[in-house]
Amino acid sequence: MENQVNVGDQNTQQIGQDPLSQPVATPEKPKANLLMIGGIVLASFIVFGFGGYFLGKQSPNKNSVSESNLTQVPSPAPSEASEKTADWISYDITTEPSLGYMDYLIKVPSPWKRIEHSSNFQDTETFQDAYGEFTYQLVVHQQKNYNEQTSKPYTTFKELTGFPYDVTTLIVDGQQAARVLPRAGSESIYKVLFFSKDSKLVISIELGTPRDGSKVKEGEELFNQILSTFKFVNKPVSAVSPAVATQNYLRPTSWKSVNISNHGISTCLPPKWEADEWGHTIFNRDPAYKPDVLWFNKFDYKGGSRRDEYINMKVQYEYEPEKLKNETKVSDLTINGRSVLKIAIPSFPEALVFVFNNKLYEVQLASWNLVNDSQSVFLKDVYTVVGCVKLL
Repeated sequence: MENQVNVGDQNTQQIGQDPLSQPVATPEKPKANLLMIGGIVLASFIVFGFGGYFLGKQSPNKNSVSESNLTQVPSPAPSEASEKTADWISYDITTEPSLGYMDYLIKVPSPWKRIEHSSNFQDTETFQDAYGEFTYQLVVHQQKNYNEQTSKPYTTFKELTGFPYDVTTLIVDGQQAARVLPRAGSESIYKVLFFSKDSKLVISIELGTPRDGSKVKEGEELFNQILSTFKFVNKPVSAVSPAVATQNYLRPTSWKSVNISNHGISTCLPPKWEADEWGHTIFNRDPAYKPDVLWFNKFDYKGGSRRDEYINMKVQYEYEPEKLKNETKVSDLTINGRSVLKIAIPSFPEALVFVFNNKLYEVQLASWNLVNDSQSVFLKDVYTVVGCVKLL
């Protein structure tokens, strides 16, 4: 506006003067405008040039931030971690190949104790810094990668954890692991979840520290050091099939066939046994022997460990489920080519458990205190019943 006013004043002054004696200002007007336009263009180039330069400098940082969101907690450097754990004790955890679990190595401080009872439950290992009252407790747990809501494996950490936000991750033996604890309300617990390298299992490693928060800093450092020692171990090819002797039990000619319609199967029974079909099936055995009943049940099978699914289902409503799990005894059998588990849970009747036609079947042995040769005779009969099972 000032330029327009000045130009107007000049033009007004020139009207009353001799155009030859007064220099004409009009030739300089476009020159000033050109200089001003040139200056603006030059300034624009400078501004956009520097802006593009700084934007280019910052864009790699943006990408690294988005990637670092996946690994916000740095894993300990291998050399540093190995130095701090050099005098720790190493445990080579092996499982029965038929269970489908992974073998692995893990190190814990030398004074720590392995809780031996967990060997009966091969999906879980527990370590403590002392028996009885302890300061630290480490639990390593494996479970099948199975989402009950979708009936498919989990594919993302967000799906696995159920958190509405992205979780912090770190690296455990080359695998990304989601740090799910600590968080509000569980500040004294450290826990990660990660998939096995074939994605068939979900592994959790959890370290508990005193709830009063007195060992939070030490616990975090200890947890990271323990994670740095975890290593998967490939099972040898020769161990893929467990060496379990196959026992064949032929059906005696005097036995009868029985349809168990509510289970969709048939089997064979000795002459004096009778079948009662309720929600389960009860075989009333010859009253001259004990036990006199045999419970035959069917359950849904999710495709995981037969051992875990059966035991968890049995003890979930009991007063001390973890105690019962730890005291459970399991042995493997092969009856007429069928893989069978013999499971003894305290306070429960002993049972034979097997998978057939995508269902989990239980043959429960009521009353187990037998004398003389009665037990072996009865077991032979029960094994024969199991070996006779067929689809209707």
